[in-house]
Amino acid sequence: MVAKISRFDKQKRQVLEGMVAAAAFVIVLASIMGFFVYQNVSTYQKRAGLENRLQELQAQAIDLALQKEMLEAAVADTQTEEYQERMLREQGLYKKEGEQVVTVLPPEITSETISQEENIKERVWWKPWTWFERE
Repeated sequence: MVAKISRFDKQKRQVLEGMVAAAAFVIVLASIMGFFVYQNVSTYQKRAGLENRLQELQAQAIDLALQKEMLEAAVADTQTEEYQERMLREQGLYKKEGEQVVTVLPPEITSETISQEENIKERVWWKPWTWFERE
């Protein structure tokens, strides 16, 4: 009887070892598959982000090209004789025959204006006696 028990234990041990080996193999295989799935998902997310960035940059490139065309048109406009004449007229540096240039000067500063400005500057909120002075 002792011999039959030992054979039974050997068979039981072999089955148990086989199950442990199969479980270890399944765990390793599942780990490897999980790693590959994770890498695939992260690569997909990065690719989607890069494609969005590409679309943004392409839209920005189109906007910059339009802006460049507008600036080139503005530069070409400044090279025309009419534009240069208009700018010189606005500055009072150009007149045609028979025309007169009129320049409007700002009003002169008088001593009365200066004294009023000084009085206003002296009135401050932390000095209540300056609030009600007569001008």
